[in-house]
Amino acid sequence: MFNDFINILNSNDFLATKKNLLLAVSGGVDSMVLCHLMQRTDFQIGVAHVDHNTRQGESKKDADFVKECCSTYNIPFHLASFQHDPTTSANFQKSAREFRYHFFQSLGYDLILTAHHKDDNIETVLYNFLSGRSINLIPERVNNIYRPLISFSKNQILAYAKENNIDYREDLSNQSSDYDRNHIRNKIIPIIKSQFPNAEGKILGLAQRMSEDQKTLKKIATDLIQPFVKNKRIEISKETTRNYPQLLRYTILDYGFNPSQSDNIISSIETVGARFLSHTHELIIDRDLLIIEPLVVQAEPKEVIVEMDNLPVTVGYGRYNLKFKLVQHLGIEDKNNVYVSKSSIVEKLIISTWQFGDEFYPFGMNGKKQSLKKYFTNMKMDRLTKQRIPIIRHKDQIVWICGYRMDERYSRNTEKGPYLHISLSLK
Repeated sequence: MFNDFINILNSNDFLATKKNLLLAVSGGVDSMVLCHLMQRTDFQIGVAHVDHNTRQGESKKDADFVKECCSTYNIPFHLASFQHDPTTSANFQKSAREFRYHFFQSLGYDLILTAHHKDDNIETVLYNFLSGRSINLIPERVNNIYRPLISFSKNQILAYAKENNIDYREDLSNQSSDYDRNHIRNKIIPIIKSQFPNAEGKILGLAQRMSEDQKTLKKIATDLIQPFVKNKRIEISKETTRNYPQLLRYTILDYGFNPSQSDNIISSIETVGARFLSHTHELIIDRDLLIIEPLVVQAEPKEVIVEMDNLPVTVGYGRYNLKFKLVQHLGIEDKNNVYVSKSSIVEKLIISTWQFGDEFYPFGMNGKKQSLKKYFTNMKMDRLTKQRIPIIRHKDQIVWICGYRMDERYSRNTEKGPYLHISLSLK
């Protein structure tokens, strides 16, 4: 199996540019085999595990087991704890899955590897079919999520674990048929195989053919809908979407949105501000556009403090980096670079997002005050940008709406330095 695994890795050219890989490891046989296989390669790997706080403390033992394995082999280990809140979502599986993928993405690795295999694909095709979604396969790769075991069967994985004496944890909840997927795995698939011995191959073959058809439809959809892509941001015209509503699902499929979500997006297309999440992206409906951007971990806490005694410093805020440094001479100002007189800053600076009631004195408006709400409206700024754009504050005043407009009170008002240079860039 190892030689076949290496051949699969070598056949994927995109891996050559990936330096740090994150393995999603539950402690079960599938992910422990993936971890063992990857340890035998030259890739730098880290491991992420989520304790779902289930099974009367058994999930904590899973976390301790994975942590101990990583310690033994000197592998970086990342742990998160998930507490299900039934008041926000009654679907534990869905909430836990969204939490896991958001956690994995937040760690900043080049690629996330999961241990999905061929048997998972069969379950997924049947589950999607029975729930009326599709007969889509689990893709080998979507964006930065990669599944290198997808062509291997469960029996191959178990045989490799036995041959290499790999320890793993048994999740006894998998034997229960309370969850839909477990019911398909434990009840429905055995019945199908008993009557149709070649069913697995035929199901996967049909799904593969449908996948090829889907690629053609995606090409047609892209040509007709013409999404505009810039800096990982995707903009889709609402007018074009209305003309080809059924093709939207193929346009946004690569961003993790399933056909059911596509239908909901179409039905909500007139609801400005409606927001949809996939594992990797978020979509917001704006006035004239559908806007899609990668999920990012927002700045925590909501306010970030910049002490003037600690310069120079670079601060990460959401998807942006902000660099603060003192300079003696002025440079060129543009939308991403501003200069503030050091003498005008007597306290710490605070970075935050906009708040209801915010007002400022826009540079160039001769001392006229304006609310940020009105300014954003005049700029025709979409809701996603408004929610994310950093705003620098001094005391109770706005200094700079980053990337847009300075407050006139903080524009350089002396010809002598030092000056505080603030620059904005995307991560």
